[in-house]
Amino acid sequence: MVIAKKNFQILNMQLSYNVDECIERCIAEFDPVLSGSSTPNDAKELACRAHMGYCDSGRLRNIILQGADWAVKHLEKGDTREMVGGWYHPLSRGMLLCLLTNDTLRLKRLCAWAKPTKKPEYKGPLEDEIQLLYLVLSSLFQTAPDKKFEMLRQKIAACRVRNVKLLSNALDAVINGDQQSFGKAIEEYIKYHKSKPKPAQDAYFMEDWLPLHANVIYLIGLQRGLKPPDYPPEIAAYLMTPETVGFGKTK
Repeated sequence: MVIAKKNFQILNMQLSYNVDECIERCIAEFDPVLSGSSTPNDAKELACRAHMGYCDSGRLRNIILQGADWAVKHLEKGDTREMVGGWYHPLSRGMLLCLLTNDTLRLKRLCAWAKPTKKPEYKGPLEDEIQLLYLVLSSLFQTAPDKKFEMLRQKIAACRVRNVKLLSNALDAVINGDQQSFGKAIEEYIKYHKSKPKPAQDAYFMEDWLPLHANVIYLIGLQRGLKPPDYPPEIAAYLMTPETVGFGKTK
């Protein structure tokens, strides 16, 4: 009997630290009350490790759900000024976790917070257009989105930075419900991601390995009725789904 390779094997991940010990420590130390703003990020990391095949996803279900819940409740409070990076992390991590847990109601609550007048607040190595991308993606789950979101979409499309342009193509495919363009755009982004230097062997954050922005767009595409393209394993291994983290098929 041929045993299917796990995603970390397909990606040929070579890590210099003990992954099992790392996961056990993360599980033991996970505490939304004490961890505060790092809660969604901690949950995101464990979801990524489950997708990679490093651990039993069943043990992480409650943690992933708590991470999504923290992000939603924090944004519903309406004030992100005390957070490092402002609204970007709870919104982007929260969207990923809600999509992975098939929790559409919680996703809509999270996305209701977004307004086209919000300004990028995260000052790290990230293009402003990618922060704006999450505002536009949020508008897809609003009952009556502001027409000004279209201006943000145009600003993203006008950016000539390679990764932003590729994400913009995927965004357009999702909004237009274009199955062929969707499959092509996501695959092009994965190939772009693969062309970058591999993360260091001691890289802790799984987002160094997985293209999370493309994953969020991909998951939204599936949630809106687009079909999973028939990708080869070396492409599919980079794409998270509710099934790969223990929450069943996309609803």
